Amino acid sequence: MIARSAVTLAVLVVCAAGAVGQNIDVDSVLLTLIEEIEVPARTAGQLATVAIHEGQSVAEGDELALVRDVDARLEVERAKNEVAAAKIIAENDTQLRLAKSALEVAKAEFQRAETSRSKYRRSVSDTEFDKLRLRVSELSLQLEQAQHELAVAAIQRDHKQIARQIAEQKLESCRLVAPFGGTVVEIMRRRGEWIEPGEGIAKLVRMDRLRAEGFVSARLAAGDLRGRRVTLRVTPPSESSSEFAGKVVFVHPRVDPVNEQVLVWAEIDNADQQLKPGQRGAMQIHAEAARGNAPDARRGSLVGLPAPAAPAVLKRHD
Repeated sequence: MIARSAVTLAVLVVCAAGAVGQNIDVDSVLLTLIEEIEVPARTAGQLATVAIHEGQSVAEGDELALVRDVDARLEVERAKNEVAAAKIIAENDTQLRLAKSALEVAKAEFQRAETSRSKYRRSVSDTEFDKLRLRVSELSLQLEQAQHELAVAAIQRDHKQIARQIAEQKLESCRLVAPFGGTVVEIMRRRGEWIEPGEGIAKLVRMDRLRAEGFVSARLAAGDLRGRRVTLRVTPPSESSSEFAGKVVFVHPRVDPVNEQVLVWAEIDNADQQLKPGQRGAMQIHAEAARGNAPDARRGSLVGLPAPAAPAVLKRHD
């Protein structure tokens, strides 16, 4: 029983090692889009401008459309003025300095009265002495009140700054920008139309990288194919090039029980946009990893198994 298990394990290791060390041909692959989105509106309003057209290439951050933003701009200006006023109030410590000065004078008067009474009791009447002591207490409370009002003013200033940021965000939400560089394939709203949050303005697809999808025998995919270099050949060939480079980015964990194949995805560089989604071709998965994806010698070829070692030489003992 132990010998049979050892033989089975050796067969698995050899199959995995063979998959890792050889090129894999995928006879049929389909090019598909990696990213395709409908750019949504972020605020309700009337479309003031739509600055794009079908087939136009846009870069990340380019403005696609603008919702009427007159009210939002006025809100920003009002918020800026409120911040300026709150800042002046928060930085005005006149009442605090006045309270400090008045308290110092009152304390000095009370100290003189106390010194005089210690020498001659009747030099300051009890009523006058009590008034001086009460004055010190009142001015101490006024100082605390001035400090409290200054702290509240600082909080109100910060609150106004947050309100200004909210107003600026509302103004920014009137701009609809491209989330990534791509091609406009459909415009769904036109200038003058009313738009609600979440409704699509335009459909954008990314063309600089495409996905090649194909199926590989589960036996050949026993090792980790992710990161391995691929070469794509399309049919019919492109005008300027017939081969395109890429790398494997995903291997489906489920094996098809009918044909014992797994789905493999590779990302193909399409910076020149010679390839089009929907094209078919063939792909070769190379034994070596793509540049920047060095293989990990510590990673096992099979799940739960160490990397294959050199085959042992069995000696016969008579």
